[in-house]
Amino acid sequence: MDGKNRAASSYLSPGNPPADKEQNDPLAQVFHNACSYNFFAMAELLHRLAKGEKGTPELSLRDDPAQETLRFSADASLAFPCSDISALKRDTSGAFRMTTTFMGLQGSQSPLPGYYLDHLAWKAVHEQSPVGDFLDMFSHRLTQFVWHIWRKYRYHISFRNGGVDAFSQRMYSLVGLGHRQLRDKLAINHSKMLAYSGILANPGRSPEESPENKTGIVRCDLIDCANNFKEITTMPARSLCQNFLNNILAPLHLYRQKSLIDATNAVINGASLTLTSIGRHLTGTASVKNKIKRVDRLLGNRHLQNEVSTIFQRITQKITRGMSRVVILIDWSAYHASRFQLLRASLACDGRSLPLMSCVVPSSQTANADVHERFLESLAECFSPGTDVIVITDAGFQGRWFQQLRSRGWTYICRVLGNHYYNVGNGWEKVSDSGTKASTTAIYLGEGLLGRDKNAQHEGHFYLYKSKPKGRRFKRSKERATRPSVTAKARTAGKSPWFIFTNSTEFSPKQVMKLYSRRMQIEQNFRDEKNPRWGFGLRFGASHSSGRVTVLSLIATLASIIMWLSGFSLENKGIHHKYQANTVKHRRVISLLKLAENVIRHSPLILNTLSLDAGLKVLQQRYTNMIMVY
Repeated sequence: MDGKNRAASSYLSPGNPPADKEQNDPLAQVFHNACSYNFFAMAELLHRLAKGEKGTPELSLRDDPAQETLRFSADASLAFPCSDISALKRDTSGAFRMTTTFMGLQGSQSPLPGYYLDHLAWKAVHEQSPVGDFLDMFSHRLTQFVWHIWRKYRYHISFRNGGVDAFSQRMYSLVGLGHRQLRDKLAINHSKMLAYSGILANPGRSPEESPENKTGIVRCDLIDCANNFKEITTMPARSLCQNFLNNILAPLHLYRQKSLIDATNAVINGASLTLTSIGRHLTGTASVKNKIKRVDRLLGNRHLQNEVSTIFQRITQKITRGMSRVVILIDWSAYHASRFQLLRASLACDGRSLPLMSCVVPSSQTANADVHERFLESLAECFSPGTDVIVITDAGFQGRWFQQLRSRGWTYICRVLGNHYYNVGNGWEKVSDSGTKASTTAIYLGEGLLGRDKNAQHEGHFYLYKSKPKGRRFKRSKERATRPSVTAKARTAGKSPWFIFTNSTEFSPKQVMKLYSRRMQIEQNFRDEKNPRWGFGLRFGASHSSGRVTVLSLIATLASIIMWLSGFSLENKGIHHKYQANTVKHRRVISLLKLAENVIRHSPLILNTLSLDAGLKVLQQRYTNMIMVY
């Protein structure tokens, strides 16, 4: 006897179902493909067929066995089951006999010892199994219980036209229509009210006013529920994230995609950029502890950490696709108490910049030329060859930086501080001495060389501008620590004129200064991430590895892009006027990120009307006119 090593019978394979001998039987096709059916679907189908033929009454566990139209038996085979149903027959009395591969007392699903199962399998093959027939009495009853339980919790199975079934009668009680006399007073089909039973069950709705206010209830109360329940509130934002990020996150494993989208959705809905805060804001029925551990696994996932650069590139490609000219802001920023430094590239826009790509390195590698080279190489792969790239940086980028940009054919607009020398044909002059020439009107100083060292000289054009005093006064609260050196340095930098160095002659002095003034957008972008009051609160993070900080930076980038594009789309629809504290219409009052935040908090269902891809397309069409000053 082969026992467990015996091959499965041919009729167990869905590809070789048992052939029906009665070709004229209308059920021949069902019998022929029985192995490919789901158990519950097949059982329900056979019950309805028998009911149609004989007028069988409603199912009941108290029926006499002789009246049952469907009998179950267990498959005695020890082979691995490949379907719920292994055989289906019909006896001379018209009853259906279904052989199942689960919940039986014989076969591979049985809890009995192997010796008994081998013996029963051998007997079944030789069609001499009185013990198996005895055990099938219990298998039939057990399977019957499972089927009845399934039917009990399937409303579409028990429902009868007109809502005359027992469960529908209980549903009517939820809406105050439990008595038949009340239902008869309605001018509409009362069974239609079952679809709104969850809404109409709210307090304050009597049966008499239900038909008159049905439309108002469906629209208004549903929105009210969405504002009261966090699970419903977060769904529109998550759908927005998933629809926009599907293509960007396509190379990732499905589980990492889902976890990253959930984390981004948590930040959008108010979480800080810390492990525990993101975990506490995740949706779902899991415990908070398990949610926090889920975020911990996400931040520490080595595969995701290695895929971050690819995701950044796909983000940049999607946002800049179709743009003939892009203005890129690049700057460094300290992360996590200056343990790490973040090198970021953002797309200058109207208002906030859009973060595109980031690189987290130890503080010892700040302004490192090799880091710059790798970063620019990764950024260059995102643009098509015909794209005009303009890079704007502050005075912290010097030395090989200009050569690295020039070698790629990019335009750069950079500020130069006072300790450098330049020559525009009148001999070498110190940048700090040019302050006397500066005025509130931008001027062109001429073409020349930057740097006295012949090995580090760069050719370009020089511009000078000094803005009007803003009239600001330094105010420090008593709780704030005194930092005289920091204050003095900031005051000096604020009063210093803008000495701009560029390799392009395409722009007028006014345009050069206007483009450089947009560099402040990336500083606001850093504040949006790190500031606990005005942003995502990354400053509170306690991660100690560059990989985890990189993933947090990725989550912040995704959340910023989603909120920026949401605010941009909402503003184009004119919705922003409803969230202002005044009636000003000639200028923007609240930022795009703040607009998106308010809509998510107060009217999240509005997000269902948005398409971020459509908003991005509008941005790409308007970008050149948005960023340039003519």
